Amino acid sequence: QVAPGSEYVRTTTLWNQYHPTCVDAIANPIMLALPFWCRFWQCLRVYSQTREQKNLWNALKYSSAFPLVYLGWLRRNSPSRTVDRLFVAAAVVNSTYTFVWDILMDWGMLHWSRDRGCWVLRMREQVLISPRRSVYVLLILFNFSLRFIWAMAVFGTVPTRGHGMFLFETVEIVRRTVWAVFRIEWEYVAKVLPKGAAEGYLSVEKDSVDGDDQTGLLADRHRELQDMANDRPLTMAEPTSTGADASSGLGGIPERRGSALSRGSLIDIVPPGVQLSGP
Repeated sequence: QVAPGSEYVRTTTLWNQYHPTCVDAIANPIMLALPFWCRFWQCLRVYSQTREQKNLWNALKYSSAFPLVYLGWLRRNSPSRTVDRLFVAAAVVNSTYTFVWDILMDWGMLHWSRDRGCWVLRMREQVLISPRRSVYVLLILFNFSLRFIWAMAVFGTVPTRGHGMFLFETVEIVRRTVWAVFRIEWEYVAKVLPKGAAEGYLSVEKDSVDGDDQTGLLADRHRELQDMANDRPLTMAEPTSTGADASSGLGGIPERRGSALSRGSLIDIVPPGVQLSGP
């Protein structure tokens, strides 16, 4: 505590003076591991009530942070080549696990499908943010790169203090923002759209649909989606084609290939009360 009238001390000076003591204290890794510990037990508690195995896998994801935190503390207090290798291995396991969980569970981006007797991963058809598959491919690559950006600090490419720390914190904010946006999209597709009818509303853009026809389809789907969100009966547009293709939709909704909702604001299409299950 600085006494009144004493000389002003810059916060940078105080940081340099007390940071080595704080970072080496045993309380530092404990506090770093505490949020993961709480989420770990929360997942186990949910599993005890629901018996859904995905909660065990989620608990395992959070538990993968414990070796990383401990080895990071050990790496500073008892540095050695073996500890460095174990730290990198733990970081790779944790980042890979969380990346796969983002793609498969939090975003529902990929799903297993049986094709000619073989199980393959396919991208989901229902989309809200953009009708173009390339946007989601870039999203996956973007998330992958940010999940492994720690390598720039471990191998000395970017300093972990000053401008380097500002870079890492900024990147993490961007990553979490992108994660939240596409998490909302998946929650909406999975829980708000009626089961079975989602395919008739939104799908990844197909090459067989020309631009003029697609524009009309977007307007139709946008109006239908707003009606459903407001608990109003769906207002059906006149089909643009005749025959089996125009009347084979699910739930009385005309099925048109390549329909998508592009440039739709999440404020417009996500009704109040949509709950996320947590990061």
